Amino acid sequence: MDTLKVASFALADLQVSSHSSHLGWRALFNLRQLSAAINQAPYFALIKGAGTRDVDPKASDLYKLVSQLNNINDTPARKLSVTRVAINQSAATVNDSVTRYSRQPGALKLHTDSSYMANPHPVLAFQCVVADPNGGETILMAIDDIIAGISDTNKALLSAEVFPFAKTKSAILAKDDYGAWNIRFYKTQLEQSLENEALEQKYLNAISELEASIANEKHHFRTTMQPGDMILVNNLKALHGRSNIEAESPRVIYRIRSSASLHQLMSKSAWQIMTYWLSQFVKDKAKSPILLAPPPQLSTAQLVTSGKLAEALECFASLPNNSKEKDEQQFLIAAVARYLGDDVVADKMLEQAIKQQPISCNSRLADNYPRFIKIRGFNGAQWIVNKHEKFSPRLKGGHFSLKFMFNAEKAKLYQHNILDAEQAQAQAQTIKKLGINLIINTIACADRMAVDLTVLDKFQQLTPEIPVINPPEKVLLTTREQNYQRLNDIANVVFPKTVKVLLEQQARAQVLATMSAAKVEFPIIMRPCITHTGAGVELIDNSEALQLYLDKHQHRASAFYIIQYYQLANTTGVFNKIRTFCIDGKYYPVACIFDNQWNIHSGDRYNYMANCAESQQTEQSYFADMTTFLGDKAIKALERIREIIELDFFGVDFTLLPDGKILIFECNAAMRHNFDHVQNFPYTYQPLRNVSLAFEQMLHQRAR
Repeated sequence: MDTLKVASFALADLQVSSHSSHLGWRALFNLRQLSAAINQAPYFALIKGAGTRDVDPKASDLYKLVSQLNNINDTPARKLSVTRVAINQSAATVNDSVTRYSRQPGALKLHTDSSYMANPHPVLAFQCVVADPNGGETILMAIDDIIAGISDTNKALLSAEVFPFAKTKSAILAKDDYGAWNIRFYKTQLEQSLENEALEQKYLNAISELEASIANEKHHFRTTMQPGDMILVNNLKALHGRSNIEAESPRVIYRIRSSASLHQLMSKSAWQIMTYWLSQFVKDKAKSPILLAPPPQLSTAQLVTSGKLAEALECFASLPNNSKEKDEQQFLIAAVARYLGDDVVADKMLEQAIKQQPISCNSRLADNYPRFIKIRGFNGAQWIVNKHEKFSPRLKGGHFSLKFMFNAEKAKLYQHNILDAEQAQAQAQTIKKLGINLIINTIACADRMAVDLTVLDKFQQLTPEIPVINPPEKVLLTTREQNYQRLNDIANVVFPKTVKVLLEQQARAQVLATMSAAKVEFPIIMRPCITHTGAGVELIDNSEALQLYLDKHQHRASAFYIIQYYQLANTTGVFNKIRTFCIDGKYYPVACIFDNQWNIHSGDRYNYMANCAESQQTEQSYFADMTTFLGDKAIKALERIREIIELDFFGVDFTLLPDGKILIFECNAAMRHNFDHVQNFPYTYQPLRNVSLAFEQMLHQRAR
């Protein structure tokens, strides 16, 4: 691997300066850059200038650095696993230690740390205290290079949850929340588990191809760590190993594993970073009193925030019925129960919570401000805690977010939680009495949220005098199948044939029969109907690959889309996806992304575009003059799409064909507006800001 692509930092630029007790502004941004570095290829970073004394690892520069990252990411230090790694001959005789291999002489093959855990640590960090003069190179390999050497068939096999790394079986390959690959692989540990449990030959063959890809030294990064060197690794995106060291090796390495994902720090805005920086000077953390009294018992909410979820459930259960705290915490406990897999308790708590609090408002603005109400539904979406954000509850799927499109200083925002028709209709009079000026329907996915959209449609008939952003009856018409039927005949539009299939037993014959009737041929794209991410979306080349896909997803869903695949790569093998948002009848450019694989998502900017100035210039041309960039045919096609869709807010994902036509990937309101990549692609800020301003302006213009 080209070492020029590996980010390198000086420790002095990442820590508190010698003349201050607070973290500097520049250091904060450098830490953010460090976080970004391990969340994009090659998924690790080098750091120079740490101490070289062999001290307690918890007093080391490495511990201070990782703790600082955790602190900014709101993850407590107790989430850190700290180890001093040195050769120990007795470790070879210990059979039940999962860390013994690193303390034995010899080489270590490329692997994932803590692969035996249900959720391996996302972050891995090393500090060299004493180097080995005769070997002990650190070896790393990025997931991108590993995946490139594996066939689609074996990717599907390696994604099956059949590999016994721990008590529960796991997949070797899996997609993260952004549709990118993660890897969990430690051949030595896997072989031990397989001594008691056999795998089918096809899975063993897939592992063999994986190992062959991993063995390709062309893609290995090798470095001999010297005293004071540190390496920060994304343990889910890069494998690491070690070359041979002798039994007498003096090598000493500190290793820290962290349960914190650094996505949160990476995505913090400049204002959030500034707020954190200022908070250091405004309010220092209070010191714990000495020998006064035991710490107070944590509340249910505090237990959840600290990650003690099982204890939070016990605390909630111990609260008196009908107590204020119990009533207030039902939404939170419903999300915790869902996260822990107790759907029965989650559904019960959620129903009770919505009945008790169908409408809420946290705004402190005066009553003379405009009053908007946001509608959200739960029949199809997933109410769950987010472990990457202090286990705060979130509604996952089926909606678009107002996070960057609503200014809380200009209007009071109420929230209406929809449960069923009876409950929703009962709130119609309440909403009228509140003097609501505008209803914002954030329910966006017709495939996933049809039940709540139907309920909202009936509710809206009881409040006809209040304007609605995205009328539910219009959203209901934007399923992928209906969009194909409505948009495919538009001049200069190509919409890949899309048919829905309901599978009771994931029968391949049923899919093939549906394909034949619809005149769809391999290759095809298969995707669960309820997803708008890359999860469960795969390119299928033939009948055998289809069977593998159905086997892997037999417990995932019963409704799938079969979509005709088009080969859209240019002559150099590069694919393109363009996104535009339509707001109040006007289109705004959002993204023009290039990548060397077909299923493009926003996070894929770092695979190809980050190293291709030409592709970035092309995107800037799209931002500068969308009309000229797309051409007359495409603009007229988009105008006709707007007339048919009839939503106040929606997005179109498409690509521009050589003849000027557009091929549509997706067209609906279930699209995320964010500033995740502005730090690394600063030219995207103003176009995205224009989207935020346009949406906010629409809200105030539409308000009654």
